[in-house]
Amino acid sequence: MSRSTFAKHMLKAVWPILLCVLGLSGGCRREEIAPGIGEPERLTLGAFSVMREVLHDGLIPEFIRQRTETGKKPVHFEESYLASGALSRAIQGGFDADVALFSLDPDVEPLVKAGLVASNWNAGPTNGHVVRTLVVIGHRPDNPKRIGDWVDLTNPGVSVVYADPKTSGGARWNLMAVAADGYWPNGVLASATPMNPAGAEKLLADIQRNVSVMDPSGRQSLATFLRDSGDAIVTYENDLVQCERLTGRPMPYVIPNRTVWIEIPAVEVIATTQVNGRSELAREFLAFLGSESAKPIWARFGFRPVSGTGDAEGLPPVPQGVVRIADMGGWKLARENIFGPDGLWSKSFLERAAKPAENAPAENEK
Repeated sequence: MSRSTFAKHMLKAVWPILLCVLGLSGGCRREEIAPGIGEPERLTLGAFSVMREVLHDGLIPEFIRQRTETGKKPVHFEESYLASGALSRAIQGGFDADVALFSLDPDVEPLVKAGLVASNWNAGPTNGHVVRTLVVIGHRPDNPKRIGDWVDLTNPGVSVVYADPKTSGGARWNLMAVAADGYWPNGVLASATPMNPAGAEKLLADIQRNVSVMDPSGRQSLATFLRDSGDAIVTYENDLVQCERLTGRPMPYVIPNRTVWIEIPAVEVIATTQVNGRSELAREFLAFLGSESAKPIWARFGFRPVSGTGDAEGLPPVPQGVVRIADMGGWKLARENIFGPDGLWSKSFLERAAKPAENAPAENEK
């Protein structure tokens, strides 16, 4: 199967599902080309599904506008949005993306091993990341359960919604944030204090006991929460910001003092660009994603700068206790410690498996 045929089959199968979650519409962007300019350059973009709104509605139009102002050729974007792991597998299987954005670094690793992405993709001051967001706790308007931090999700009578880390990369970020608070409680300095696995295991288990619904993906969890299932949702900050923008429905949230930075990698797929001659354009777009002119667009959609304090216009201040996956030993060690066969969450899940929510729709009880 050719790369283009594979991509079409993947989109046909997955895209309608993503559209149904939040009632979105879209597809490939088709720009109007002014007479006399000539054929546009083309760029195939693959990104994990959370990126769709900020890319399609914000960043891509601004990138095209800036190129037009400087007299460069317009660009026609072919956009594909999949779950991060599915996108990585699609590229390995033949999807000819020029640029790809993933939800976590481990989804890039197989592409490096296969020679599809350069081994030095994460060199430089930002380690290959173009933007970041935070794991937060969404709650109901007026916060009737008085949720302010992770420990409040352990209280009796609090129903929690989050995605299943066995199927969702975003859910792994979410539970890393919970574990971080258990590792380093009470505002201690993470960089100067050893991790406390017992504290992390207890917090994960106590919250898991109150989990009512575990959907396969973060977007499905958000849809469940929108149907008034659960008192709190553990999710990305940008998802709640975007949901409020799209639906007009208030989506209040708190940023726990101890949470994690979700650092989003973006890469050039050299196996594609070296064949089609788009390497220069791919690198230009990647540079734009990390540029100063892109920052206000990222912020409008709930994302934060990849460097500095992470504070962004229109978003709440960043607490001092935020940590990175590197503080937890890096992805390999952190995943094994939490999600391995003897991992902290794995044990808590087996001991206190999530029960169906009494008011959840039937499809979320499966």
